[in-house]
Amino acid sequence: MKKLVMTFMLMISLLIISGCSGGSYKITVGNLDTTSNSIQGSYKTFDGNYFKTVKLEEGDVIHFHFRETTKKGTIKAKLLLNDKVITMIEDDSEVTIDKKGSYKVKVYADNHGGTFTVSWDIN
Repeated sequence: MKKLVMTFMLMISLLIISGCSGGSYKITVGNLDTTSNSIQGSYKTFDGNYFKTVKLEEGDVIHFHFRETTKKGTIKAKLLLNDKVITMIEDDSEVTIDKKGSYKVKVYADNHGGTFTVSWDIN
């Protein structure tokens, strides 16, 4: 039992340290990938949303880069805190963080065909 509890605690710790990503989406012929500071995708069709959790401190300045190619549909990205939109992410946009927390960089696709990359730098 003690081993089970320790294993569970280790898994939770790894999840917290590595950050979370996920969403509710459907991909046709392609995939989505994340790194510590980016989300990217290439596919025939992406429908739904996908997010990456980013821990930010008060006073952090986050600089976004958003590039996309569209063959069909629409795609957009937002920065959220507690499911409240802080800003729409556009290419070369910048936000100063007012409150420490776990923010989500979230991509929304409506029957989008093509590619995208959203990346960020934190200062």
